[in-house]
Amino acid sequence: METPSDSYLTIEAPAEALYKDKGSRFLAFAYPVANEEQIRERVDALRKKYFDATHHCYAWRLGPSGDSFRAVDDGETVAHMLTKFVPMLEDRGVASLAAVNPLLATLPSGAKADGRSARHMVLFAKNQTGLRNLYRLISYA
Repeated sequence: METPSDSYLTIEAPAEALYKDKGSRFLAFAYPVANEEQIRERVDALRKKYFDATHHCYAWRLGPSGDSFRAVDDGETVAHMLTKFVPMLEDRGVASLAAVNPLLATLPSGAKADGRSARHMVLFAKNQTGLRNLYRLISYA
């Protein structure tokens, strides 16, 4: 469906979905909102309702031009991963981010960490421009 350049698609009514995969449950919510305050209210309410969730991730984009957007992965989850990842890198002699890619290149294709296939990717941005570009990339996905 093609939209005219002076209009955009948006969410008309709240919606929910549940996806189950290998014993994990993924809850999804979509809400019509007009501003960032309404987004914060919705996210806060979901965090309270689902306080026992292992992590809360969300993304939003506002307005006809979509210039106001954000994608947020739960910092607690990232911190938990990094507490294991950093010592592993240090054990392999990695002392800087520049040394990570050569180490990854030594892993065989389809390698598994602790016998499990990877299902997450952690990306680092060098500066605000890089971070903004990551958000745009996530928004397009």
